Amino acid sequence: MLILFDRFEAASYLESSSRILQEKGDQNACKLFAEEAGNIYERGISSLLKHTLLLYFAYADFEEVSLLYADVDGKKKLIKSKVQEVLLL
Repeated sequence: MLILFDRFEAASYLESSSRILQEKGDQNACKLFAEEAGNIYERGISSLLKHTLLLYFAYADFEEVSLLYADVDGKKKLIKSKVQEVLLL
């Protein structure tokens, strides 16, 4: 469980830092931090934590809030299918 909170905390920190940088006008660093937060979520849901719903919901929320990806709807559908798959286990 400690790994989950470490990943969630790191991704959450990067996400909030990204928002602050966006408000200050540093678009390059904002995008870099947001992409790294997304990478942390991706690594989390594709490793040992793939059965943890909290991480899926946090990732779905991150994707919904960030407008960095053109295919947000596609990613949301993928995340929803993964959540349903986890719920069936």
